[in-house]
Amino acid sequence: MSIFDDIAKGIRDVDKKGHLQRRKQRQNKKQAKAKKAGDLAAVKKFAARKKMTTKKRKKAQKEINKIGTTLIKRGSKAGIVAAAGGGSPAALTAAGLAFVA
Repeated sequence: MSIFDDIAKGIRDVDKKGHLQRRKQRQNKKQAKAKKAGDLAAVKKFAARKKMTTKKRKKAQKEINKIGTTLIKRGSKAGIVAAAGGGSPAALTAAGLAFVA
């Protein structure tokens, strides 16, 4: 994957995490309403759905962390290439290519 793909995926994952967070809030409200009405079957159903939402949200956060780590690795690799070349234009070009590739 290129750096642009990594950044785009990171943005999608952040959006997904926010969506799942709002979804969980809605599910909490529905579950509270069912509890108030005394519908135990609905309460149980909403609890199971909330559990899956939480699982998906944690997975999205894990993906965000993984992409951040990938970008840090790319940056350090580019820094090492630039430092090894002594700051010459050719070394800086190679460092840029190391970051993007």
